[in-house]
Amino acid sequence: MRKYLLLDTSVIVDYYLPGTSSLKKTPKRIATIIDSTRNRMTNVQLFVPDFCIVETYNAFTKWRFGERILPHGKPISKKRYDKARNLFREDTLNGKVIQQYELCRYHVIAADLISAVDYHYQYFRKKGDVAAKLKFTSIKVVDTLIGAMGIWLAKLHGRENVAIVTADNRIEAIIGKAQRVSATAMRHLGLRKIAACIGLEYSPEIFPEVLHLEEDSDHDLKSFFGKWPLPVRQTEFPV
Repeated sequence: MRKYLLLDTSVIVDYYLPGTSSLKKTPKRIATIIDSTRNRMTNVQLFVPDFCIVETYNAFTKWRFGERILPHGKPISKKRYDKARNLFREDTLNGKVIQQYELCRYHVIAADLISAVDYHYQYFRKKGDVAAKLKFTSIKVVDTLIGAMGIWLAKLHGRENVAIVTADNRIEAIIGKAQRVSATAMRHLGLRKIAACIGLEYSPEIFPEVLHLEEDSDHDLKSFFGKWPLPVRQTEFPV
C-alpha cells in the first residue's frame, strides 16, 4: 500500500543541508526516507506544502549569509549553498522526487480544526505560572496549515496511509490533542460543524499520523511503513 508523506521545513532543511542540524536522529532518518523514494526503492509519495518551499529557500539563505552559522563560527560554503538550492529545485520541479502540494480552500477551513483546539487548550502554557496565560503563543499559522493539509490527505488516501513528517514538537502535540478533545470542548468549539463544511465527521480518524523523526522509535516507524529502515542508496552532498 502506498504511503503519502507531508514533509515540513524542519526535516527538509536537515536533508539538503546535512551537518547543520542540532538533532541526532532526524537527519539520518529523513535521508533514508527521501533517498529511498528518490531511487524508487519504496512505495512512498512525498509532498511539501508550497509555502514550505519558500521557507526552505529562506533557511538555505540564512545558513549561507551568516544569520545561522556552523559550530566553527562560519556560514556554509557557496558550494554547499548552491548544491542545496539546485538539488531542492530539481527535486521539487514537476514533482520529480517531492510533489508540491498547493494550498486550497478546503485546507483553509480544515485549519480551524487545528487552531481552535490550540487556543482552547493553550497546550504550551506553563502550569502554575499565574502570568503564563498572558504569554501563551499559539501554533504558527504555517504549522496549522500543514495540519490542515494532512487532514485533507487523510480524507483522500486513508489515515493509515498518511503522515506528517516533522521534527517540530508543537505540530505533534497539537494534532495529538485534537485527536483526544473532550465531547464538551467539541460542542463548545463547534468542531463537528467545521468538519461538516468539508464533508467530514469529526473524530480522531480524520487526523493524519505524525512521524516525529527525532522522538519516534524505530518500532513506530516500522509500524507505519511496514519495515524500517527503508532500503536506500544514499545521496552525496558536498562538505
